[in-house]
Amino acid sequence: ASWLEDQSTEDESEALETLFSEYLLPWCGAFLGKVEAHATTPFWRTMAPLTRDAISAMWDELEEDSEE
Repeated sequence: ASWLEDQSTEDESEALETLFSEYLLPWCGAFLGKVEAHATTPFWRTMAPLTRDAISAMWDELEEDSEE
């Protein structure tokens, strides 16, 4: 979320938390799992866990910033 946070103002942090908690996180794990399971090329087999890790890291960073 660092790029998102760098581009956002103080009042947008709640919107970012809502975006992640209510829209991205509920479905991205299942979706990326299906992408990985049905991938026919190494690119998509690699892209799915990479994307999952990136989204998780962004969420962790948002949570840390909201605790401060």
